[in-house]
Amino acid sequence: MGACAACIALIGCCCVYPLRKGPPPPSQEVRDALSRQWIVYERNLGSIALCRGDGTGSRYLLRRQRPDPSGAEVRYASPSISPDGTRFSCIRISEASGSVQSYSLVVGDLGKRSSPRIVLDSPRRMFSPIWSQDGNAILFFEGEEVRRFDLSGTEVSTLAVLPKGTDRWVWSMRRRPNRKTVLMTQDTLRTSDFLELDPETGAVIPCHDTGIDGHPSAEEEFWGVHSSDERFWFWCGKEEGLNTQYWLQGRDTRTGALFYVRMLGWAPYAE
Repeated sequence: MGACAACIALIGCCCVYPLRKGPPPPSQEVRDALSRQWIVYERNLGSIALCRGDGTGSRYLLRRQRPDPSGAEVRYASPSISPDGTRFSCIRISEASGSVQSYSLVVGDLGKRSSPRIVLDSPRRMFSPIWSQDGNAILFFEGEEVRRFDLSGTEVSTLAVLPKGTDRWVWSMRRRPNRKTVLMTQDTLRTSDFLELDPETGAVIPCHDTGIDGHPSAEEEFWGVHSSDERFWFWCGKEEGLNTQYWLQGRDTRTGALFYVRMLGWAPYAE
């Protein structure tokens, strides 16, 4: 009877506290580097959260506003951090009765409790904003264009026009470490490919060398997670099954090593 009770207790513990999934923890050197930077990521299908690169200090930056009696709703997506690690940007999506009404580019300070501000509105779909290398501008997708917003004023310019229909599948941008170009992920129904954008000329070309310098492969999703140190790439890992588990994981571009950051829970971007 005692053995049976022990087995039942063990099974109960495993159900409540499942074994951690994903890659191994980072090395001490990587952990020390991670503790000095921030990660922003999507939570609960419409909120933006912040944590240290080692998974500590998690808190919300912006929370999704659930539908009110009139059906109005606000959610946030595509967070990114400025190169100096002091500011963040994301997209604000306003809906009414399930229909998108407008998109807004939002900018805020990481170290302050002041409210983030809307710097640009658009009726067209906006997504995946990233900061320029000098932190003075933000690049983002708007419809089938790559746009540049100058933070010193209100000027918006078009860097590149993507092939018609591309905006259905191009869904993420990242600056490439030690390069001036921007890496874009082009996702189709069955595969993911990479494109490279030159912010100076607006040229967009296929990119086939992403696995060489430690970038995620075409199968690794990194949408919705962004860090202040380009040495590391982060994305949401998962293990599908009866209870699908999700966690934050990263890759060291210097060595290509994968590492675990923190558990997110049983639902996408939810804890």
